[in-house]
Amino acid sequence: MRNEGRFNFSRLLLICSMLLACLQCAIADERPKIGLALSGGGAKGLAHIGVLKVLEEIDMPIDFVAGTSMGSIVGGLYAAGYSARQCEEIVLSIDWVSLFSDAVERRDMAMEQKPWDGRYAFSLELRDNRIQLPSGLIAGQKALRLLTELLLHVQHIDNFRELPTPFVCAATDLVTGELVVLDRGFLPEAIRASMAIPSVFTPIKIDGRLLVDGLIVRNLPAQEAFEMGADTVICVDVGSPLRDENALNTFLGVMDQAVSFQVVSSTAEQREKCDYLIVPDFEGGSTFDYDKAALFIRYGEEAARKKLPELQALADQLNRTPQKRHRTIPARADSITVNSVVLEGLDNIPQNLILSEISLELPTRTTIRTIKEHIDRIYGTGFFERVTYRLDPSIAGSNLVIRVVEKSEALFQMGLRYDTSNNAAMLLNTEFRNVLTQGSFLTFDLRLGDNLQFDNQFFSYNRFRKRLGFRSRLHFNTDDIDVFDGRQRIRRYDLNHAFAEFTLGSIFSTTTLLSLGARAEYAFANPTIGPVELESIETSLLSLIGTFQIDTFDRTYFPSSGLAVDITTHISDKKFLSDATFARHHLDLRIAYPVNDAISLQSQLFLGGTVGNELPLHYLFRLGGVDLPLTQLGRKASFMGLKVQERAGEHIQMLQFGVQYEALPQRFVTFRWNIGNTFDEWNGDPDPDLFITGAGLTLGVPTFIGPVELSIMGGQKRDFLGYINVGHKF
Repeated sequence: MRNEGRFNFSRLLLICSMLLACLQCAIADERPKIGLALSGGGAKGLAHIGVLKVLEEIDMPIDFVAGTSMGSIVGGLYAAGYSARQCEEIVLSIDWVSLFSDAVERRDMAMEQKPWDGRYAFSLELRDNRIQLPSGLIAGQKALRLLTELLLHVQHIDNFRELPTPFVCAATDLVTGELVVLDRGFLPEAIRASMAIPSVFTPIKIDGRLLVDGLIVRNLPAQEAFEMGADTVICVDVGSPLRDENALNTFLGVMDQAVSFQVVSSTAEQREKCDYLIVPDFEGGSTFDYDKAALFIRYGEEAARKKLPELQALADQLNRTPQKRHRTIPARADSITVNSVVLEGLDNIPQNLILSEISLELPTRTTIRTIKEHIDRIYGTGFFERVTYRLDPSIAGSNLVIRVVEKSEALFQMGLRYDTSNNAAMLLNTEFRNVLTQGSFLTFDLRLGDNLQFDNQFFSYNRFRKRLGFRSRLHFNTDDIDVFDGRQRIRRYDLNHAFAEFTLGSIFSTTTLLSLGARAEYAFANPTIGPVELESIETSLLSLIGTFQIDTFDRTYFPSSGLAVDITTHISDKKFLSDATFARHHLDLRIAYPVNDAISLQSQLFLGGTVGNELPLHYLFRLGGVDLPLTQLGRKASFMGLKVQERAGEHIQMLQFGVQYEALPQRFVTFRWNIGNTFDEWNGDPDPDLFITGAGLTLGVPTFIGPVELSIMGGQKRDFLGYINVGHKF
């Protein structure tokens, strides 16, 4: 019994010794927690990446991250598992100009929207029968889409403190002016709220609160890092100091200074809380100099290295057992299973309009790239200010949750234009969505200038077949019709033209349009130049119109790639309340083929013909002029070396070849050569003597009011012609 007692007592002593040793190890391994506070500062916030590179180099453990604005973007990516090197690769690959634009990619637009692309210099909302300035210039669609893609691997994490590195970001309640610390929800949306610079980005609503950039109340979130549990906080401040007197000589400078008082005061208070403060020297770099991303990253790295002795000492103290930390994000699967589609945010738009853009037979295997294409198409319908998505885990797959923010129901838009042929013109537009029926829009155009034009169109989405829609149109315009004899104009008519048209077809497709419609029209041509015995021409028509179109051009102006096809047939017959019997057909084929990033080959084939000999005057094909507005295509074809309308006939044959060279970013030089003519009878003779040739050079640059172009040209009929265009073409 005594031996057994000794044995048990020895075992007890051994267990106690082991427990004591484990406790000592635990105490020895316990270390202070390190927080990282990253401030806002626009493009200068990219310096945070340089600081992170140095912190990773010395193996500094980061336990918590708090960020504001650009600090929330970099901090959010880092907290989600990206390394500093990966963050650098991401920001250097971003097209920042495109990212900060809400413009719909042309290839994602529905076909009925493409004729409106590149017509208006600006758009304003109409609310309560008044024109309202927007709450921000940018809705942030592309920025939010990019964040969603980058943070896809952590979308299932609702609590940001459960990310690989716990994270919070700061935003401001626009209504109360209070600080809002975002630590849960949909991470891309939280970061988007934190970066919503007032008047630049539209506010974003989360949990019923209208949020903007956190820089207003907490640009350097040191306190938030402590409140997360940090014992020591490393702060990186890239905010702008107050301007000196010499810099306060502009309206924007004074406004920025007024806003900065509170920001600078708050930042000074937060700096006092920092244990280690890193302040990069940007040598005059601007908040919006995103093209200097690599330079700003280097500035951040240089600033961190100036603090390297202190930081290294801290890292050595914390890492008693040195161990390199490898930050990795899970490899993205090539495909995922989507079990269902859930739509959020719909009030006035029918679900079928969105579902028609999602060609998925559920459940299905698909890719993230395919989902992004669906999202872009939904955004391209023009009904939404913002379209985002997330993937919620479900049994054996995911639920695709699509959240939309519908656009204002009414817009006022304006375009400006000057060209050599038509002088100055202004285009006023009002657009109403969801009028009469959901998923519809009503638009009114009024063109003021030498020639007046009014155009009213109504589009309604069909609820029963995908991408099928109905269009009605009322149109009136005045125009000049010139008749030439050789190079001499011998007659001119003032045309008053009005029509009503009804069309049914696949107008909501993004690449192809097939439609059939009916048009009732009236035209009155009054002679103003010519022999006194010349009489007015009055025409009433009722015709059928069939159209087939393909449009994959990347841009409306200066396209570098894509295909455009327009095949249209008009049929009129005296048996059906028309003054003339004829069939008029045309083919307009255009191709842009990229040779490399700067050079693309351009070509166009235009063929038109008429059956019957009663074609009205305003239906004749006309050849001449440069880059005519889209509203005139099908009636008039541009031709280098001829004046506008210099050739006219019932048949047309024209071929053009060109080379477009982007000599500098957004600076285009285009050379074009063309051959063609108009005929009273269809020409089947390839004799070159029957055709006219010409060539020309165009210098062009896109601007916010539209393209600015200078063209010089010549040919067999004209030795020299000059042409200037400024503004959108309408």
